[in-house]
Amino acid sequence: RQHVNRLPGPPRLRPAKMASAAAPEPAGGDAPGAEPAKAGPSPAGDAGGFEIALVPPCRLIVKSTAGARVIGKGGESIKAIRAASGASVKVLQDTLPAAFLRREECIVMASCGEAASVRAAISAILDRVFDRSGLPDIAERSRERPFVVEVAVPERASAPLVGQGGEHIKALIQELGCELTVVREPLAGIAGHKRVRVLARERERVEAGVWRLQEMLADFVRDGTLEPEHFDLREAQPTDEEAERQARAGEEVTVRVLLAQGDAATVVGKMGANVLRLRDIAQVSIDNAPPPFDPAERVCSISRASLPDRLRVVRLVLGDLCVANAARQAEQGVQTPALAEGCRPVAVRLLLPVERMPLVSGLLSDALGAGGAAASDRAGARQNKLYSMTGATVWLPEPAASDQSFFAVSVEGTEDDAAAAAY
Repeated sequence: RQHVNRLPGPPRLRPAKMASAAAPEPAGGDAPGAEPAKAGPSPAGDAGGFEIALVPPCRLIVKSTAGARVIGKGGESIKAIRAASGASVKVLQDTLPAAFLRREECIVMASCGEAASVRAAISAILDRVFDRSGLPDIAERSRERPFVVEVAVPERASAPLVGQGGEHIKALIQELGCELTVVREPLAGIAGHKRVRVLARERERVEAGVWRLQEMLADFVRDGTLEPEHFDLREAQPTDEEAERQARAGEEVTVRVLLAQGDAATVVGKMGANVLRLRDIAQVSIDNAPPPFDPAERVCSISRASLPDRLRVVRLVLGDLCVANAARQAEQGVQTPALAEGCRPVAVRLLLPVERMPLVSGLLSDALGAGGAAASDRAGARQNKLYSMTGATVWLPEPAASDQSFFAVSVEGTEDDAAAAAY
């Protein structure tokens, strides 16, 4: 118990700026980074003593807007959570690395050591995170949607959580009745940690899933799999690629894929599972198509990541569209040959900024009609430079109007060819 109780409280990212986004807690005589000393019963085994269940700190990864709800106006909400639970609760925002903040997320941390206090704090935090009463659209408040939250866990815990062949994680999913996903990508900007996503249609199942993870982390500490230092939040050193991307941040062009309404549902996936997977790699949003495009269409916008990662998301979107298209054809009784991933046919439209039109026109020069007018069909598209480079058929279906911000480029070919053309 004493071993677990030494787990660090605030992270050690930038000691000079460790103030929480919430109102500061009363200062005490404790050492920096340590939890306040609590008067309590003697350790188990002493005369008249009894055991108190202790757990490591819980770090929930939520959207910045949800973190603001946890804090509340003037810090009222977070103060109420601390008073009711007896736990130390902090919302970490400004102290987090830039790579993490680009995702517009924050970390809500509940720590105390005593299981009952941490569990009460988690429940109260999730009440604020899932509160929809403040949404301006009344219909959105009551619309059914899944509950999802992510937990930051030490990277060393990911293997025992999953188990050999995934047996542990599968047993947990069956036990809890919710989806648990150990995200493969490391936590952006933070060293030695990963995300575990908890998703379900019922809020109670999500809360139970978060608490079960906390119990398992405590077990890993007791059996020596985890040490207190594994829970430290340390800023990860940016890779050379990340440093270069940060230096050229103003030059980044968001990748936009124009989707039909049915295709947008495919990209989002059941309970949002597909789009959450994409958001592990880059910033991904599904928005209404801008004029003059069909208002029933949607735009999948991919940004705030390196170019290879943005194109990796495009590649995953193409794969999802191929799977959905094959399923629709099977329902209609259309027999299609079984093709390997990467060789399946796909058609997609990319939205590009109008000011970049001259650059794209150079690649499609042979597909342009007289006077620079864009070709309106596939005729001649197999003669342009992009086809010779990638094997994909690419053309401009309509010329861009003077008052529109984006123009569409149609791309057809295999998944690999279409991805190469996007690149």
